[in-house]
Amino acid sequence: MEFITSIASVATALGGVEAIKLFLNRRSDSRAARARASAEEFRSLREYNDFLQQQLLNKEQQLAEKTSLVRSLNADLLDLTRAKSLVDTELAVKRCEVTDCPRRIPPVKSPSL
Repeated sequence: MEFITSIASVATALGGVEAIKLFLNRRSDSRAARARASAEEFRSLREYNDFLQQQLLNKEQQLAEKTSLVRSLNADLLDLTRAKSLVDTELAVKRCEVTDCPRRIPPVKSPSL
């Protein structure tokens, strides 16, 4: 009997009905606490994932801009190279390497005596 009295006095000292609820619901409370912690962890991971996705999108946009710039510069370089080769070809056709050639362009003035 004294054991029951000591248990009742401990329960009363701990808050009575609230202490009994605590002892009876400790498993469900711990499950609810784990669920809240898991939900909070999932929320933080989702926010971090969204942040990383946004960074990836920004990097892809920067890469696309730089790629288009490089491609346009390469196209300009190819156009200039083609133009230079056409000019070199035209010059090679018109240039006469022989010094006294009468068809030389520009013509060589003969020295007057």
